Amino acid sequence: MNLEVSQGLLEECRLNVHAVANGALALERARRVNCDLMLMDFQMPVMEGISATPRIRNLQNNPQVPIPAFTANVFPEDEARCRKAEALYVAMLAALAP
Repeated sequence: MNLEVSQGLLEECRLNVHAVANGALALERARRVNCDLMLMDFQMPVMEGISATPRIRNLQNNPQVPIPAFTANVFPEDEARCRKAEALYVAMLAALAP
């Protein structure tokens, strides 16, 4: 699911959505804004979501925020990397498969 579709669906639910282009910007946003939920792409430019997640966990203002990590990868090692970063692993291909 792409960013525009996800953002539109969340905004239809009257949620306040902040979108950023990479993990470094997500980390910066998390430093400034208290979040109720952060959807994280597993692989992003500059800093991957999987690298940004533990850094966000170490922030004083967002240590318990749920962070589902979305990916099209369905390999066990990808799931293990997400769990190590304390992100909820969501395999998009598995969720979308018939």
